[in-house]
Amino acid sequence: MKASETARWCGLSLLAAGLLAIVFMLLHPNEVADPNALANPLWGPVHLGLGLAFLLTMFGLIGLHSVQGGKAGMLGLLATILSIASTALLAGVILFFEGAVMPVLATSSAAAELLSPSGPLLAGLAGALLQSLFILTAFAFLLLGYVTYRAKVLPKWAGILLMAMAPAVFAPPLPFEAALTGVVLFGLGCMWLGYAMWIGKK
Repeated sequence: MKASETARWCGLSLLAAGLLAIVFMLLHPNEVADPNALANPLWGPVHLGLGLAFLLTMFGLIGLHSVQGGKAGMLGLLATILSIASTALLAGVILFFEGAVMPVLATSSAAAELLSPSGPLLAGLAGALLQSLFILTAFAFLLLGYVTYRAKVLPKWAGILLMAMAPAVFAPPLPFEAALTGVVLFGLGCMWLGYAMWIGKK
């Protein structure tokens, strides 16, 4: 398969990722306002969908870098590596921890204490690792958005939309609306870039 053809399919993957991210984030229960959100029957399917969206994002990012190429420079390569790595880890957290483990823990009053921000799980090493992942993800997409904007190979304003992932990963402690708005804007950016890659135009 030619490089240009591969980039087109990666673009389609990125477009689909953005669409899935928007749809499932709009269905996401508000765990800040609803203490029983983990028991909501939508919780599992929503996180399955969001996890799939981030897996598709990884393939899209590979094509994004191949399209921007030399225009993105070494900074673009660094942004791509960090974005793919953080997206892969984030997909795992969403699919397995948030989607599968958290709802089970929430069913037991004793185990539910583990999900408290001050509990032994999230206040310990696991919580520190999650915060490190969120910081890495925020930095990676801020950098990738800047590189895409600067390269001007694809719609530059779509690159700005990618930066919306930064506040989204910090909700909570930021309000749920920060995550909702951030993921929707990020999804729109992915769809815009993916469509541009698919049709081969700026």
